[in-house]
Amino acid sequence: MNMEIVQLVNEYNVSNRKADFEFYQRFLDIVKRTYGLDGYLNELIYISKEDYEDPKYEKYTKGMRGLFGQAGYEYETGNLVIYAYNIERDKEHEVSKGKFEGNSSVIMYNLLVLQTLLHEIEHAKQYKLKDSGTDMESELIRLTDVDGPETNESYEYSFVERLAEVRSFETNILEGFNGSKGCKGAKGMKM
Repeated sequence: MNMEIVQLVNEYNVSNRKADFEFYQRFLDIVKRTYGLDGYLNELIYISKEDYEDPKYEKYTKGMRGLFGQAGYEYETGNLVIYAYNIERDKEHEVSKGKFEGNSSVIMYNLLVLQTLLHEIEHAKQYKLKDSGTDMESELIRLTDVDGPETNESYEYSFVERLAEVRSFETNILEGFNGSKGCKGAKGMKM
């Protein structure tokens, strides 16, 4: 994981601040620059609770994704969609199950948000691989039709979804906060 992402999360954790619009925008800017995802990762679509009533967001707020989705990567546009209300509701619930208190609850919340964002970024990377990769993973992504229609069943068994899930945890836990792969300074940071 990029050191700038670790620093961003640490900045929010130290100031006892939960991920917000600024956090998402800064994360997107770092990721685009770091992973060369221009054209694959474009705009941040941030949908707050109030936006559910706004007709311009109807495309995003209708159906199951609007009710339960936390974030999404749009292959057609390269946009990262953040369902802020859903993230807040669901992550707060997850944190409360762990009985975290004080700043520990903020740290856990931000790490859960980070994992969700990393999952969606993996999809942008997959789309880039689908277009230009030559290895076996690229071929598997092409064969599994990364941007085909999605149903609940296809989502559960989708190669690209499972790979994004594994990679997002791997990046968050193994690389970022254990101090490996370019984040050697992360061990000494206050978490």
